[in-house]
Amino acid sequence: MSRAVASSRAQRGPGVLLGIGLALFGAGLPGVEWTAAPAHTLYPRYVADPQPPQMRGGLLVAFDSDLEDRWGVGSQRWLLHAGERMPFARATFGAQDEHRIQIDGEAGVYGQFDLENGLDNIGWDGWLALRFSYHREGSPVALKLAYRHESSHIGDEFIERTGRGRIGYTREDLVLGAAWRPRDELTAYGEAGLGVNTSADFQEPGYARIGLQYSDPTPRFGPWGYAAGVDVQLFEENDWDPGVSLRCALHAGLAAGRSLETAIEFYSGRSVLGEFSRDDERYLALTITYDL
Repeated sequence: MSRAVASSRAQRGPGVLLGIGLALFGAGLPGVEWTAAPAHTLYPRYVADPQPPQMRGGLLVAFDSDLEDRWGVGSQRWLLHAGERMPFARATFGAQDEHRIQIDGEAGVYGQFDLENGLDNIGWDGWLALRFSYHREGSPVALKLAYRHESSHIGDEFIERTGRGRIGYTREDLVLGAAWRPRDELTAYGEAGLGVNTSADFQEPGYARIGLQYSDPTPRFGPWGYAAGVDVQLFEENDWDPGVSLRCALHAGLAAGRSLETAIEFYSGRSVLGEFSRDDERYLALTITYDL
């Protein structure tokens, strides 16, 4: 398939999904109850996601890093996340209102800043996603179909210091996922994606992800509950080599449904920043998350 054809199809992708959603939510079907801006999403958040759509900051210490060896990036960095999930609308239907379909949006920015080179911005990724999710009351399984656009960039100071230009890493995926929740605290998930628009010559369409997580919001240590998870992402463009993320967190509920979380994270695999996706590294990070 040529890149022109792939790009044309990609441009239609979000519109097709949005059109389906608007048709469903505008149909006014009898027996369907509509809820605008529901309080929660039907599909779970991934505890060990290294690029979550949340407000998060922290200190990262890298080792065995190609970014350090090839580009002189410091091993000590600030990392910054800014983003949020946005539940748009939910349809509830069935004889006992047991079926639920929801449309959510997602947007975020993730960046790293070099503490050993004057806080230069190394790079940042931005993404947008539109997700349809389904859950039947009483079932341990939730499903999702999502369209995700990611665009990666490198910092101006990094370019000036190294002379490395941007490769133009952009990826747009259609993703089908399933999450299994046999207990309230335990979730296993998997998803597969197809890159319908990729910009760099080395990029390939295949993508897969699996994970397991345990989250108990009940206060166990004063006001703190806890969560732990493992997340594994695999890309065809990296010969399916796994990127493994481990995360352990303490979280406390705040007023108005907000929460505060502190965590330690370990990552090993291709760089989390798309522009450096051909570079491998490992890191430990200490983070604080404020969930709106």
